[in-house]
Amino acid sequence: MCKYCKSNYWILYCSGYNALTSIGFEQVVQGAEMYIKHGNENILVLHGGPGAIGGARNLAKNLNAVEVLSYGRSIQAQLNEIIEVIKELGLVNPIIIGHSWGAWLAYLFAAKCSMKYSISKVVLIGCGAFDESYLHEMQKRRYDKLTVEEEREANVYFAQMSQGNLQQLSRFNELMCKMDAYEMNGHELLDSFDYEGHQMLMNEIKALRSSGELIEVGKELNSELILFHGVEDPHPLRGVTEPFDRAGIAYKLYAFDNCGHTPWHEKYAYESFYQLLKKELD
Repeated sequence: MCKYCKSNYWILYCSGYNALTSIGFEQVVQGAEMYIKHGNENILVLHGGPGAIGGARNLAKNLNAVEVLSYGRSIQAQLNEIIEVIKELGLVNPIIIGHSWGAWLAYLFAAKCSMKYSISKVVLIGCGAFDESYLHEMQKRRYDKLTVEEEREANVYFAQMSQGNLQQLSRFNELMCKMDAYEMNGHELLDSFDYEGHQMLMNEIKALRSSGELIEVGKELNSELILFHGVEDPHPLRGVTEPFDRAGIAYKLYAFDNCGHTPWHEKYAYESFYQLLKKELD
């Protein structure tokens, strides 16, 4: 149960932070740690959202990794946070793993900063599309799982979320689970969710994607690129692989049947997911 909204559903957006203004959120995070060490591994884990602090905690714990807490409200600010964590911990040739939004962030960091910080591998889990032409497919795959009434509800909640005023939080979370998962066997409870920061970051990544810069920067990658993706993830896998193929960006792919957006919480995929991921990290 979430300590803020008391919901039993998978918490993506926590009502305890729903009403925070820009100033309020800064007060919450002032002096907050930039990371949590769950072990001594030379691995950084980046959560999704954007703005979903704590959204990859179970993944980081199971990998004995460093969980980066991304509070920045611009892509550059979040890249700078990763740099500070690497410097503070004295990491050498780290592996960076990102989930959902964090996958884009890991990709951008490896493309822009790998030469200076020697990123050995970058792992993208449940990554979003690199071309906006795939967004209709994502929406269709999500809404195909809903009834007509549920689709209407979801549209209302998405509109409210974009305005930072989400109502009926537990019901929205229930619909998100239904849309994004195949069959979950666990969940994440967030520390906080920054609605305003979420919108600012999504607007920035949308602009990069529309301009073609998001895929173009990947041509600068010199780290090994590995994709982990659920076949039932509404974010279409081909929205990642096809732009990479067209741009000549090399990658290794692990695709999981009967698996949605968060493989480490999927009933039929989590064992093979961890087995293959840990093999790549050895």
